[in-house]
Amino acid sequence: MCYFGNKVHDDTTEGRQVCNYYNLVSVPVVLLLDPISGKKMRLWSGMIRPRPLLKVLLRLVDGGPKDNLEPKGADSCPMEFPRCPIKTYLLTMAREKIKEKSRTCNEEELLEVERRLMQARLGAQLQQLNDYRLWLLSEGLDDDEIILISGDMSSSLQKDKKANVITLTGLEIFPKVGELGGETIVGNLDVHKNGFIYATSSPSFHFHFICADIKRTFFRVGDEKTQPLLHFHLHHPVKMGAEMRQDIQFRLVQTPVGQRTSYNDSEKQTRDGEDLKNFVHKVEDKWSTYTFHVAEVLKRKEFQGNLRSKAPTVFCLTFYALVGLVDEPFIVAYLNKIEIVSLRLKPAVIDMTIVFQDFKRDLIHINSIPIAALGLIKDSFNFAMVKYYEIHKDLPWNSMVKGIADSPREFLTNGGWLNYGLEDDATAKFYDYFYEKVEVKERKLDNEGEEICPYGSDSEGEESDTLEEWED
Repeated sequence: MCYFGNKVHDDTTEGRQVCNYYNLVSVPVVLLLDPISGKKMRLWSGMIRPRPLLKVLLRLVDGGPKDNLEPKGADSCPMEFPRCPIKTYLLTMAREKIKEKSRTCNEEELLEVERRLMQARLGAQLQQLNDYRLWLLSEGLDDDEIILISGDMSSSLQKDKKANVITLTGLEIFPKVGELGGETIVGNLDVHKNGFIYATSSPSFHFHFICADIKRTFFRVGDEKTQPLLHFHLHHPVKMGAEMRQDIQFRLVQTPVGQRTSYNDSEKQTRDGEDLKNFVHKVEDKWSTYTFHVAEVLKRKEFQGNLRSKAPTVFCLTFYALVGLVDEPFIVAYLNKIEIVSLRLKPAVIDMTIVFQDFKRDLIHINSIPIAALGLIKDSFNFAMVKYYEIHKDLPWNSMVKGIADSPREFLTNGGWLNYGLEDDATAKFYDYFYEKVEVKERKLDNEGEEICPYGSDSEGEESDTLEEWED
C-alpha cells in the first residue's frame, strides 16, 4: 500500500474543508487517509513525538486500508462513509479549462459554472465509491468514529475558585422544565474548570454540563425578534424534566434591575449581543487547552423556511452544520453526515430534503424557502462539498430512502443515485469529463503493471511515478 504526505493550513479554503468533513475541532492534527477513497483510518491530535508516530505508520504501511478497519456489530449501519474533501489535480485542471472557455461569461454565470463543476465532481465521486461501499457491506465493516477530546477532560464537574468563575446572568433555559407561580425562571450560567453550572434561586433548577459532553456550541447575538442565545448540542441526550433532550439552549432575557429598559430598545439589543460575545470569548480563552470553540450563527447565512406541519422559522448554514435554533424543535444537522440534498425548485420557493449517510436516520424536510436564498444555499453546500440535486418534480423521498436502507446492496448495484435520474443536464455534461480522466489514468497504470486492486496497490514505485508525471 502506498501513502502520500500532504500538508494544509487550517486558515485556507482547503484546510477548512478538511476540518469540516473530518469533524476536526483542534489543530495541529495528523490524519491517515485511505488514498483511494479518502476514508479516515487513523487520527492523532496535538503535538506528537516523531518516534511513536513513525512506529505506528510503519505498521500501517505494511498492510492495506481494510487491515486497519475494525468490524462493527450487527446493529451498525454499513452505509456511512466519509467523502474525501481534498482537491484533486483533475478538479483544478477542469476549473482552469472552464475559465478559459468562459471568458465571455459574466461573473454570475462563471459562479454557476463553478458550482456545477464541483457538483459534477461530487456526483462522480459518489459513483466511484459504490464499489468501496459494496466491499464494506460484504466485509461487515464501517467507519470507526474517533471522538476528539484534548487535555484533561474529567467526567465529573470540577468547580473553580470563585474569583476564576465566569458568569453570564439573566438566562432562561430551553426546553422549559418548569415554572413557579406562572413566572419564567431566570438563572445564571457559571463557567468552572471543565463545565457549566446553570443555577437559579430554586434548588430544583440546577443543571451541570460537562465540556466533554458538549459536541458543538453555537451562539446568536439576536435581533428585534429574538433574544441572544447560546446553544449546546450534546453527544448524548440528557434528562430535562420528564424528557430526554440532546439540544439545550439559553436565552438572555434580563439583567439586574435598573440596568436595562424594554427589549424594543435597539441599544439594549446591541449591549446584550456584546455581553454574549464577550462571554463566549472569555470561555474560549479559559478552555483554550480543551480546544473549546463556539460557532456564531451569522445573520447573512440565514434563510426562512418551515418544517412540515410547523410555522415558518429561521435556519442557518454554519461552517459545520445546518441549524435551526430560533424555534423548537431545534435542528442541528452536521454537513459531514449528509449524503445528498434535494432542492425542489418551484416558481417562488424551494423545498429542501436532506438525506443522511445513515439511511436509517429520519430525513429533514424544510419547505417554502424563498427562491432568493438559492444562491446562498448552493454556495454553502458547495463550500462544504455536500452533493445537492436541483430537481423540478416531487419525489417520495421517505419511501425511497427506506427502500435503500432495507436493500443497500440493490441500491449500489443498480448504480446508486444515478439510477434515479436526479442530475440536471447542465451539470451532467461535466460527468463525462471527470470519468474520462479517471479512466485514462487507470488504463495507463494497468498497461505498466499488474492489475490494480480498487482498494489499494502493493506497487509503490509504479503508482508514485505516475502521480509525479501527473503533477508535472
